[in-house]
Parts: sequence; C-alpha cells; structure tokens
Amino acid sequence: MAPFPVSLQDGLFTVLGRDPESTTGTVVGSVVDCIYGPDDPTGSSVILRLAHPQTRIVSLTITEKGYCLDVHNHLDMTNPLVRLGTLISEQIDDVAIHKDD
Repeated sequence: MAPFPVSLQDGLFTVLGRDPESTTGTVVGSVVDCIYGPDDPTGSSVILRLAHPQTRIVSLTITEKGYCLDVHNHLDMTNPLVRLGTLISEQIDDVAIHKDD
C-alpha cells in the first residue's frame, strides 16, 4: 500500500506537543517531495533523485519489517536484502545498514 500522498497536504505536516496541561500543534513545511520506492520497480527514480546535485537531505523511514533481524535480535546475514546491502556498504560508506561486529 502506498503512503498517504504528502502532495495532497502541500508537503505540510503537524507536530504535536503534549504536557499535562495542554496540547500544542506546530505546522511544519520541510517536506519538498516524497518518493515511494515500490512505485518504481527499477529504482531508477529513487537513484536519480538521491544522486541529484540539489539533493541535500534524505530521510528514511524503516519499519520493524525492514530491520531484518534474526531470532536472536541480530541482523539476519542470511537475508538476501541484507546481503545485498552489505555488498553495497563495502563500496559506499553512507548506507542504511549496520552489521554487528
């Protein structure tokens, strides 16, 4: 399922702050664009956007299914995606994978 399109909200979202006496909301407008990777099976749009000279910040949301942990709560090195990420991380320093040493 695709995420809620941020474009419908003009890239705006609300951050709520709560304390015992009140709840406050602050509208934040820092999202310029959003790409949902599974919408592009080749990954070319994601790669092009990441490599673009004007790209300054990349924010990732990795859910618990993306952690790829084994039964001992360690990175599952038998998982094909983890193995691929490990191979890539040997060539590129800035990847979203961390191996337990």
